[in-house]
Amino acid sequence: AVALFFVARDPGRLSAPFGPSHDGFNAALYMTGGRAIVEEGPLASQLGASSRTVSGERVVYAHHPPLVYLEDAAALAALRSPEVAARLPAVVSSLVVLVLLVLVLAACGLPTGSAGVGLLFAFATPMFVSFGAMTDSHTLGLAPMTALALLWQRTRLGLNTPSWTLASVAAVAMLTSWEAGLFAACVAVFLLLDDRRLAAIGVLTGIAVSGILIALWIWWAYHGDLGEFFQRALHRVGAGDTGRVTLRQMTRRQ
Repeated sequence: AVALFFVARDPGRLSAPFGPSHDGFNAALYMTGGRAIVEEGPLASQLGASSRTVSGERVVYAHHPPLVYLEDAAALAALRSPEVAARLPAVVSSLVVLVLLVLVLAACGLPTGSAGVGLLFAFATPMFVSFGAMTDSHTLGLAPMTALALLWQRTRLGLNTPSWTLASVAAVAMLTSWEAGLFAACVAVFLLLDDRRLAAIGVLTGIAVSGILIALWIWWAYHGDLGEFFQRALHRVGAGDTGRVTLRQMTRRQ
Protein backbone atom coordinates (compact mmCIF):
# COMPACT_ATOMS: atom_id res chain seq x y z
CA ALA A 1 0.00 0.00 0.00
CA VAL A 2 2.83 2.39 0.86
CA ALA A 3 4.65 1.55 -2.38
CA LEU A 4 1.48 2.07 -4.41
CA PHE A 5 0.83 5.41 -2.72
CA PHE A 6 4.44 6.48 -3.30
CA VAL A 7 4.30 5.74 -7.03
CA ALA A 8 0.67 6.60 -7.82
CA ARG A 9 0.19 9.74 -5.72
CA ASP A 10 1.40 12.00 -8.51
CA PRO A 11 2.69 10.02 -11.51
CA GLY A 12 3.22 13.21 -13.50
CA ARG A 13 5.93 14.43 -11.15
CA LEU A 14 8.38 11.84 -12.51
CA SER A 15 8.44 13.59 -15.89
CA ALA A 16 7.86 17.12 -14.59
CA PRO A 17 10.46 19.81 -15.38
CA PHE A 18 12.89 20.71 -12.63
CA GLY A 19 12.81 24.10 -10.95
CA PRO A 20 15.24 26.09 -8.76
CA SER A 21 14.95 23.68 -5.85
CA HIS A 22 17.14 21.21 -3.99
CA ASP A 23 15.66 18.52 -6.22
CA GLY A 24 16.49 20.55 -9.33
CA PHE A 25 20.06 21.35 -8.31
CA ASN A 26 20.83 17.71 -7.50
CA ALA A 27 19.27 16.51 -10.74
CA ALA A 28 21.29 19.04 -12.72
CA LEU A 29 24.51 17.98 -11.00
CA TYR A 30 24.16 14.23 -11.28
CA MET A 31 22.41 14.12 -14.65
CA THR A 32 25.16 16.27 -16.13
CA GLY A 33 27.61 13.55 -15.14
CA GLY A 34 25.27 10.80 -16.29
CA ARG A 35 24.71 12.50 -19.64
CA ALA A 36 28.48 12.89 -20.06
CA ILE A 37 28.92 9.12 -19.64
CA VAL A 38 26.27 8.44 -22.29
CA GLU A 39 27.36 11.10 -24.80
CA GLU A 40 31.14 11.26 -24.27
CA GLY A 41 31.78 7.76 -23.00
CA PRO A 42 32.87 6.48 -19.58
CA LEU A 43 36.56 7.15 -20.18
CA ALA A 44 36.30 10.65 -21.65
CA SER A 45 33.89 11.67 -18.90
CA GLN A 46 35.95 9.90 -16.22
CA LEU A 47 32.83 8.01 -15.08
CA GLY A 48 30.80 11.20 -14.89
CA ALA A 49 33.25 13.27 -12.87
CA SER A 50 34.14 15.42 -15.88
CA SER A 51 31.40 17.02 -17.96
CA ARG A 52 30.66 20.07 -20.08
CA THR A 53 28.09 22.70 -19.15
CA VAL A 54 25.68 24.32 -21.60
CA SER A 55 28.24 27.09 -22.14
CA GLY A 56 30.88 24.52 -23.05
CA GLU A 57 32.89 24.87 -19.85
CA ARG A 58 34.56 21.69 -18.59
CA VAL A 59 33.65 21.02 -14.96
CA VAL A 60 35.11 18.37 -12.67
CA TYR A 61 33.12 17.25 -9.65
CA ALA A 62 34.15 14.10 -7.78
CA HIS A 63 33.09 14.87 -4.23
CA HIS A 64 30.57 12.04 -4.02
CA PRO A 65 31.09 8.33 -4.82
CA PRO A 66 30.61 7.60 -8.53
CA LEU A 67 27.74 5.09 -8.49
CA VAL A 68 25.09 7.83 -8.71
CA TYR A 69 26.54 8.97 -12.05
CA LEU A 70 26.51 5.42 -13.41
CA GLU A 71 22.91 4.84 -12.31
CA ASP A 72 21.76 8.08 -13.94
CA ALA A 73 23.64 7.16 -17.11
CA ALA A 74 21.98 3.74 -17.26
CA ALA A 75 18.54 5.30 -16.71
CA LEU A 76 19.16 7.93 -19.41
CA ALA A 77 20.39 5.33 -21.90
CA ALA A 78 17.26 3.24 -21.30
CA LEU A 79 14.63 5.98 -21.21
CA ARG A 80 16.06 8.97 -23.10
CA SER A 81 13.96 11.28 -20.93
CA PRO A 82 16.24 13.37 -18.68
CA GLU A 83 13.48 14.19 -16.18
CA VAL A 84 12.37 10.58 -15.69
CA ALA A 85 15.92 9.24 -15.83
CA ALA A 86 17.04 11.69 -13.16
CA ARG A 87 14.36 10.45 -10.76
CA LEU A 88 14.18 6.75 -11.65
CA PRO A 89 17.23 5.55 -9.64
CA ALA A 90 15.87 7.20 -6.50
CA VAL A 91 12.38 5.78 -7.02
CA VAL A 92 13.69 2.25 -7.55
CA SER A 93 16.03 2.59 -4.55
CA SER A 94 13.20 3.80 -2.32
CA LEU A 95 10.96 0.89 -3.32
CA VAL A 96 13.81 -1.55 -2.64
CA VAL A 97 14.24 0.03 0.81
CA LEU A 98 10.56 -0.66 1.57
CA VAL A 99 10.94 -4.35 0.73
CA LEU A 100 14.20 -4.73 2.61
CA LEU A 101 12.84 -2.98 5.68
CA VAL A 102 9.94 -5.43 5.81
CA LEU A 103 12.52 -8.23 5.88
CA VAL A 104 14.53 -6.43 8.57
CA LEU A 105 11.48 -6.03 10.81
CA ALA A 106 10.56 -9.68 10.27
CA ALA A 107 14.11 -10.74 11.15
CA CYS A 108 13.83 -8.68 14.34
CA GLY A 109 10.74 -10.66 15.31
CA LEU A 110 8.29 -7.79 15.06
CA PRO A 111 4.64 -8.88 14.58
CA THR A 112 3.21 -8.32 11.11
CA GLY A 113 0.59 -5.83 12.29
CA SER A 114 3.08 -3.72 14.24
CA ALA A 115 5.52 -3.79 11.34
CA GLY A 116 2.81 -2.66 8.91
CA VAL A 117 1.74 0.24 11.15
CA GLY A 118 5.36 1.27 11.57
CA LEU A 119 5.93 1.28 7.82
CA LEU A 120 2.83 3.40 7.27
CA PHE A 121 3.92 5.97 9.84
CA ALA A 122 7.49 6.06 8.55
CA PHE A 123 6.96 6.04 4.79
CA ALA A 124 3.51 7.55 4.15
CA THR A 125 4.99 10.90 5.15
CA PRO A 126 5.82 13.97 3.04
CA MET A 127 9.52 13.44 3.76
CA PHE A 128 9.61 10.04 2.05
CA VAL A 129 6.95 10.71 -0.59
CA SER A 130 8.68 13.92 -1.71
CA PHE A 131 12.37 13.22 -1.23
CA GLY A 132 12.16 9.51 -1.98
CA ALA A 133 12.08 10.45 -5.67
CA MET A 134 15.02 12.86 -5.46
CA THR A 135 18.21 11.49 -6.95
CA ASP A 136 20.95 12.04 -4.43
CA SER A 137 23.70 9.89 -3.03
CA HIS A 138 21.96 9.99 0.37
CA THR A 139 18.73 8.60 -1.08
CA LEU A 140 20.47 5.91 -3.11
CA GLY A 141 22.59 4.90 -0.12
CA LEU A 142 19.55 3.85 1.92
CA ALA A 143 19.10 0.61 -0.06
CA PRO A 144 22.57 -0.90 0.62
CA MET A 145 22.40 0.38 4.20
CA THR A 146 19.11 -1.46 4.76
CA ALA A 147 20.46 -4.57 3.02
CA LEU A 148 23.52 -4.52 5.27
CA ALA A 149 21.31 -4.07 8.33
CA LEU A 150 19.36 -7.17 7.26
CA LEU A 151 22.55 -9.22 6.86
CA TRP A 152 23.82 -7.93 10.19
CA GLN A 153 20.61 -9.02 11.95
CA ARG A 154 20.76 -12.44 10.30
CA THR A 155 24.33 -12.80 11.52
CA ARG A 156 23.28 -11.85 15.05
CA LEU A 157 20.61 -14.58 14.89
CA GLY A 158 23.29 -17.14 14.11
CA LEU A 159 22.28 -17.63 10.47
CA ASN A 160 25.06 -18.33 8.03
CA THR A 161 25.90 -15.21 6.02
CA PRO A 162 28.81 -15.67 3.59
CA SER A 163 31.61 -13.15 4.00
CA TRP A 164 31.56 -12.38 0.27
CA THR A 165 27.93 -11.31 0.57
CA LEU A 166 28.75 -8.91 3.39
CA ALA A 167 31.77 -7.63 1.47
CA SER A 168 29.72 -7.08 -1.71
CA VAL A 169 26.95 -5.14 0.03
CA ALA A 170 29.48 -3.06 2.00
CA ALA A 171 31.35 -2.30 -1.23
CA VAL A 172 28.15 -1.12 -2.94
CA ALA A 173 27.29 0.98 0.12
CA MET A 174 30.67 2.70 -0.01
CA LEU A 175 30.37 3.33 -3.75
CA THR A 176 26.92 4.87 -3.27
CA SER A 177 27.35 7.46 -0.53
CA TRP A 178 29.73 8.49 2.24
CA GLU A 179 26.95 8.01 4.80
CA ALA A 180 26.36 4.43 3.65
CA GLY A 181 30.10 3.77 3.86
CA LEU A 182 30.16 5.17 7.40
CA PHE A 183 27.20 2.97 8.33
CA ALA A 184 29.05 -0.06 6.95
CA ALA A 185 32.08 0.83 9.08
CA CYS A 186 29.84 1.04 12.17
CA VAL A 187 28.39 -2.39 11.36
CA ALA A 188 31.93 -3.78 11.13
CA VAL A 189 32.77 -2.34 14.55
CA PHE A 190 29.67 -3.86 16.13
CA LEU A 191 30.43 -7.21 14.52
CA LEU A 192 33.91 -7.09 16.04
CA LEU A 193 32.47 -6.24 19.45
CA ASP A 194 30.09 -9.18 19.04
CA ASP A 195 33.11 -11.43 18.36
CA ARG A 196 32.09 -12.12 14.77
CA ARG A 197 35.47 -11.45 13.25
CA LEU A 198 34.99 -13.24 9.93
CA ALA A 199 31.86 -11.24 9.19
CA ALA A 200 33.57 -8.00 10.27
CA ILE A 201 36.54 -8.73 8.01
CA GLY A 202 34.14 -9.25 5.10
CA VAL A 203 32.51 -5.84 5.67
CA LEU A 204 35.85 -4.09 6.13
CA THR A 205 37.20 -5.72 2.98
CA GLY A 206 34.29 -4.37 0.95
CA ILE A 207 34.77 -0.89 2.39
CA ALA A 208 38.52 -0.98 1.74
CA VAL A 209 38.22 -2.14 -1.87
CA SER A 210 35.63 0.51 -2.71
CA GLY A 211 37.57 3.16 -0.81
CA ILE A 212 40.67 2.44 -2.89
CA LEU A 213 38.64 2.54 -6.11
CA ILE A 214 37.07 5.88 -5.13
CA ALA A 215 40.49 7.33 -4.26
CA LEU A 216 41.86 6.26 -7.65
CA TRP A 217 38.78 7.71 -9.36
CA ILE A 218 39.26 11.08 -7.63
CA TRP A 219 42.97 11.08 -8.52
CA TRP A 220 42.06 10.28 -12.15
CA ALA A 221 39.35 12.95 -12.31
CA TYR A 222 41.72 15.68 -11.12
CA HIS A 223 44.66 14.36 -13.18
CA GLY A 224 46.73 13.75 -10.08
CA ASP A 225 46.41 17.35 -8.84
CA LEU A 226 44.24 17.07 -5.72
CA GLY A 227 44.68 20.69 -4.67
CA GLU A 228 41.34 21.74 -6.16
CA PHE A 229 39.62 18.73 -4.61
CA PHE A 230 40.83 19.52 -1.09
CA GLN A 231 40.25 23.26 -1.53
CA ARG A 232 36.63 22.65 -2.48
CA ALA A 233 36.22 20.12 0.32
CA LEU A 234 37.52 22.64 2.86
CA HIS A 235 35.20 25.28 1.44
CA ARG A 236 32.21 22.96 1.81
CA VAL A 237 32.93 22.49 5.52
CA GLY A 238 33.53 26.22 6.06
CA ALA A 239 37.29 25.95 6.52
CA GLY A 240 38.55 27.24 3.17
CA ASP A 241 40.26 30.50 2.29
CA THR A 242 36.88 32.03 1.42
CA GLY A 243 33.60 31.67 3.23
CA ARG A 244 35.31 30.49 6.41
CA VAL A 245 32.89 30.00 9.29
CA THR A 246 34.12 29.50 12.84
CA LEU A 247 32.38 27.43 15.49
CA ARG A 248 31.73 30.61 17.43
CA GLN A 249 29.96 32.21 14.46
CA MET A 250 27.82 29.12 13.94
CA THR A 251 26.88 29.11 17.65
CA ARG A 252 25.85 32.76 17.53
CA ARG A 253 23.53 32.12 14.58
CA GLN A 254 21.67 29.33 16.36
